[in-house]
Amino acid sequence: MYKYYCNKAKPMYRLAKRKGTPFPSQTTEDKWILNATTNNVPDDILVAINAKGYHLSKFDVTFNEIAGVQPLKRKR
Repeated sequence: MYKYYCNKAKPMYRLAKRKGTPFPSQTTEDKWILNATTNNVPDDILVAINAKGYHLSKFDVTFNEIAGVQPLKRKR
C-alpha cells in the first residue's frame, strides 16, 4: 500500500511513500496532507521509493519551465 501526500504550503509538491514508513528526514508529516492511498504506483515512482524510501515530485509545470529543454532521444 502506498500513500500520496500534498504539501500544505506549496500544493504543487507531492510526496509518495509506502504506508507505515517514516517521512523523509528533511520534512515532517504535519507539513503534508494525505491525498490518496493506493495499492499500485507507476514503475518510475516505485523505483524512487525503493531507492530512497519516497518519491517527491512537482505538479502544475508550465511549458515555460521546460522551454529550451532538449527532448529525450528515443531508442528505436
